[in-house]
Amino acid sequence: MHACWNCGEEVPEDAKVCRRCEADLKNVPPITDEDREAVGAFVDLLPEEARDAMRELFENSDTAEDFVNAIMVGSCPACGGENVGDCEKDPDYNDITLGRCFDCGTVWCTDCEYVLKKGETVCPNDGQHTWDDLDLDPE
Repeated sequence: MHACWNCGEEVPEDAKVCRRCEADLKNVPPITDEDREAVGAFVDLLPEEARDAMRELFENSDTAEDFVNAIMVGSCPACGGENVGDCEKDPDYNDITLGRCFDCGTVWCTDCEYVLKKGETVCPNDGQHTWDDLDLDPE
């Protein structure tokens, strides 16, 4: 058994599709040289400190999905784990703005880091996030 790359469901080693979210388990695309060049061109536009952090994330990612999760989802607010993904294709949540930790099972809002309680399927702050919550400059 191993975890589905998309939703974290335990699936048999020989499974072709996740029985929970229907993710293709045999065709997880690796990072290509073309991907590396495109990201490199973008990263060169960033300030040096951000560029170094972005390159380190990219070099330590096995797949493009891992790289995107490191940036868009971040680490788990409960356990600090890096084995995370979004809930875009998760049938229980179907929300790209929710993150899930495949290690401890925590689900949280990636906009405001609210940790969902048992039974919650959406962030109670949904639609009310502000630029301050996102820690971004709106300009």
